[in-house]
Amino acid sequence: MNVISFSLPFTGEVRPFFVLMAIYYWAIYRPTLIPPILVFFIGVFLDLLAGFPVGLHAILFLIVQWAVRDQRIFLMGQPYIMVWLGFGLICVGYSLIKALFFLAYIGGLPSLAMLMSSISLSVVLFPLVTLLFILAHKILPAAPKILH
Repeated sequence: MNVISFSLPFTGEVRPFFVLMAIYYWAIYRPTLIPPILVFFIGVFLDLLAGFPVGLHAILFLIVQWAVRDQRIFLMGQPYIMVWLGFGLICVGYSLIKALFFLAYIGGLPSLAMLMSSISLSVVLFPLVTLLFILAHKILPAAPKILH
């Protein structure tokens, strides 16, 4: 679903960050479910599937997973609106790093309207997608205890 684009007026192709939503959610609520090596391979697969330079999303997803896991305890104690706001900030950072990469790699930036639309659509869809994750979380077996 991450490579499917939506056409919105005045923006061109808009792609919500569905994989980013999953990595963010599971890094907070079930960090053992998606280990870093799996995140890396998901990123490489997405790059191959979407035609991005191989390794771009793998590195971005690992950075996001690391940053979210670092703040996991804080985020778990917050109301959902703060988790949602945190996702919005992650989307902005993810998009900025990706745009800077394209500036260095290609010498140009994606359109601002496309970036803002992708960020906005991702943030708007996040609560709906997390409902699915919450349902999945309830049917998964209990997580093993992690010693920190």
